[in-house]
Amino acid sequence: MPYTHTALQLFATVGYPGLCALLLVAALGIGAPIPGTALLLALGALSGARGGPNLLALASVALLGLVAGHAADYWAGRLGFRLLLVRFTAISRRAPWLHTLVNRSRRTGWPALLLFLSRFLLTPVASPVSLLVGAARVRFGRYLALETPGTAIYVAANLALGHALGPRAVGGGAGLLLFWLVVTALTLLPFALLWLASRLVVRMKLGPAL
Repeated sequence: MPYTHTALQLFATVGYPGLCALLLVAALGIGAPIPGTALLLALGALSGARGGPNLLALASVALLGLVAGHAADYWAGRLGFRLLLVRFTAISRRAPWLHTLVNRSRRTGWPALLLFLSRFLLTPVASPVSLLVGAARVRFGRYLALETPGTAIYVAANLALGHALGPRAVGGGAGLLLFWLVVTALTLLPFALLWLASRLVVRMKLGPAL
């Protein structure tokens, strides 16, 4: 299985510290082309191969990297880092329902459910949500209490699914095709959920944006 061998060699090169760094950058939401979902699925699959990475170690390192990246967004918002705040403003303007929810949250308190769900379901807005929570000066302890379990669900689900698919999923042939079909489905699902959320928010008429 040449693809499995190549993937194992790549992991041997970057190791656990490299994985942590990659996921930290991916979680920052700065546009770096790092497919976190595909990476976790592939590593989960490799964990079942001889000489593959340890599944528990993978989960621990991935959780650390993602939480650290999201926490950096939180502190950027809390400290008023201008470039990221401008980026969030641009994102929220392209998603009127999110902009409406943001303005409402400033009047009624931060919706903790959105923060939690954005860690593993509404992942495209995970970074701007972290930034907003910091800008709203939500206590860091409260933020971590929602961030950590939500991100843990994301990490565990992807690694477990990759492990269930097995090493053949990255070994070429039909297994590799199945792997990329799963990656595509998991990538498109959050965007579909965001579309449904936008429709729901519009129907609920949360109130005019400020």
